[in-house]
Amino acid sequence: MRRLLIAGVLLVVLAVAAGRGVLAVQGIDPEGTFDVAGASVAFDEHAVPTVVADDWPALVEAQGYVTAGLRLFQMDLMRRAATGRLAELVPAALPLDERRHREDWAGAVASMAAALPPGERALCDAYAAGVNRFIEDHPWRWGVEYLLLRVRPAPWRCRDTLAIALSMAEQLSSDRHLERDRIVWHEHLPADWYTFLFPQDHPDNAPLFGTPRPPPPLPAPLPPVQAGQALPASEPAPELPGSNAWAITTPDGARLLANDPHLGANVPHLWLFVRLYRGPERWVVGVSIPGVPGVVLGMNPALAWAFTNVGEDVDDLVEETLVDGGRRYVADVAPDGTPILRDVEVRRHTIRVRGGETKIVESRHTHRGPLVEVRGRVYSRMWLPLRRDPSLAGLWTVGLADARSLAEADRALDRFRTPAQNVTVLDRAGNLLYRATGTGIVRRASGKLPGPGPAREWLGLAPPIERPRRCVSAGKRTTLVTANQRIWVDDFGHDWASDRRAARIRRALDAIAEPTVEAMARLQLDTTSPYHRLVARFVVEHAPPAGPTEEAARAVLAKWDGVAFAHEHAYALARTAERALFDGLLGRVKAAFLPPEDRAVGYPGRMRDAWIRRVLADPAAAARFGTSWAELAAEALSAAAAGPTGYIVANRWQAQHPFVGRVPLLGDLFRVAEVAQWGDADLVRVERPRFGASFRVVWDLAEPARSRWITPVGQSGHVGAYFAHLQRAFHRDERLPVFDGEREYRSVVPETGCAGVDRAHAEGT
Repeated sequence: MRRLLIAGVLLVVLAVAAGRGVLAVQGIDPEGTFDVAGASVAFDEHAVPTVVADDWPALVEAQGYVTAGLRLFQMDLMRRAATGRLAELVPAALPLDERRHREDWAGAVASMAAALPPGERALCDAYAAGVNRFIEDHPWRWGVEYLLLRVRPAPWRCRDTLAIALSMAEQLSSDRHLERDRIVWHEHLPADWYTFLFPQDHPDNAPLFGTPRPPPPLPAPLPPVQAGQALPASEPAPELPGSNAWAITTPDGARLLANDPHLGANVPHLWLFVRLYRGPERWVVGVSIPGVPGVVLGMNPALAWAFTNVGEDVDDLVEETLVDGGRRYVADVAPDGTPILRDVEVRRHTIRVRGGETKIVESRHTHRGPLVEVRGRVYSRMWLPLRRDPSLAGLWTVGLADARSLAEADRALDRFRTPAQNVTVLDRAGNLLYRATGTGIVRRASGKLPGPGPAREWLGLAPPIERPRRCVSAGKRTTLVTANQRIWVDDFGHDWASDRRAARIRRALDAIAEPTVEAMARLQLDTTSPYHRLVARFVVEHAPPAGPTEEAARAVLAKWDGVAFAHEHAYALARTAERALFDGLLGRVKAAFLPPEDRAVGYPGRMRDAWIRRVLADPAAAARFGTSWAELAAEALSAAAAGPTGYIVANRWQAQHPFVGRVPLLGDLFRVAEVAQWGDADLVRVERPRFGASFRVVWDLAEPARSRWITPVGQSGHVGAYFAHLQRAFHRDERLPVFDGEREYRSVVPETGCAGVDRAHAEGT
């Protein structure tokens, strides 16, 4: 028995040693230096690679090799998720694969790859060659995930890069889920109530283009709620992938650009630090997306750039009239009113499921898009990234990295066709460019609500020259803020987020006398909420006297200054009170207009605080909901007093590697710490359990070496030293130097500022 026990212990020790040995040799050594594809690669102490080569093809091929060495399994999952091939690894992913094939994402990706211009296609292929070089040169060192799943990675192709770009477009420009819920509200609400509850304008709005319209008039009064009547709750709109970005320049030389993109949290996280170097005056530093060549957010010798999400509506549901048993549809209507019919196109797709099973899925398409069913009706999904138009194919990252003036950056961004992004570009002379990227839509009508296909079909696409832009020359103190707020005024409506973050950032920047990298970094962590402070004051001033628990909550709210950090309990009370106001007001509307079977529908509006603020500012607005300030404040105070505490614990980081909780024992090797977080979805510091800042950077163009950055987890996708080594630094805001100190990085001051920037929409030059 003793010998068996000893033998068992030895086997366990050997298995653990063997396991550690396998883990230790995954990927490439991020502490080494090597040559590949005509380039040299060196890593700094945080596994950030510097790739040195004479030209872009060599740089990009080596970048593909290095990225695969650090993140191949992540890249593989992203391309599979986009093209409907996850079930080959995990059968439970079959429903997602079916959705992708019913919209034929793989076909859209193939169409984009075929339409790439030759120069961009050559760089895309060079990147793929680097990925494949790593796969071929390092058998079974692709990642321990492949060992556990007992599969080999398929060769990388250019279309895989575009598949990842398409999946990013879905995160940033897909709003079909909102339109689906909006249908319910529009069907049942009177027009005045619908307009009131789904505004486009916000009290803090200061659009860059156009003049905001006055708010809509108050709607007709609702009947009072009966005593004891239960009010249905409503889930707010899902968090909007967005970002903060701002630039500030001053006459005495401040040249600062801050950016923190807000995306779904994941492990490994999305971004990969990289430095691409062709010489002291030909370099770019920034973050890339694994699977995509070049740099997405970065700085070069002449300028730096930052992105936030526009929220432009490019995703419409148009209702189709099907005839002949669903084989044909009304494609158009002749001048005399006669319907013009076309055949519904049917495509067949094969899904391979792990274990040997295959499944055939059919996708059905009109010329407007794939057919989907919502609430028993059939719609075409008219989503811009799925439109098979050669003009939408573009790979812009390398062109922007090489730009040496605002005009060159502007032209490079013309290649960024989808999704629409707010781009802020600052050059070293202090000139500042804003522009919206993406392809615009020429509309017949707003796409916020479905309508019949022929009447809702887009008239065409707007070329890059028509995208809004503004260039401001150096010379005075200038700030520019984008934070998913409304940027322009038009007649069609978009998925603008609340303007609260942008307004807070503008006010904070105005209060900074001497802008520095440190001041910008502090602002990225700001947790001040004037809106929740307004809610707190409303409750304190208007709630009638109540019991001791409620009065204790009122006392906390009365002292609160509106800052969440270090005031966790007060913020939690105000947050709960605000949600009670939302539920109480919207619940009254649901009870008045929505049938019982539809009352579980979510609220798809992005600007709930716009109409709530009107109610808090005007007792007549509260009366239209069949209530009073005193009643609303009492409901909010009661909810706050009974509501949750411990907000930062509930808000802890909860993103994990896909294997955690799914693969017994070995899955726990990938687990990262669940760190408590102080931010929230509408604060400048955006942090939610599975959503938040994915990268924080402050670029200092006056003194590039002062620039600092940080990401949430780590550089490597392999379990080991660099898998989660930045997590603690991220949550403590201990930022890293952008440069490695090993090379000379010279600056170039552009000879031209706003000259040459497209004037079609330029203002302020």
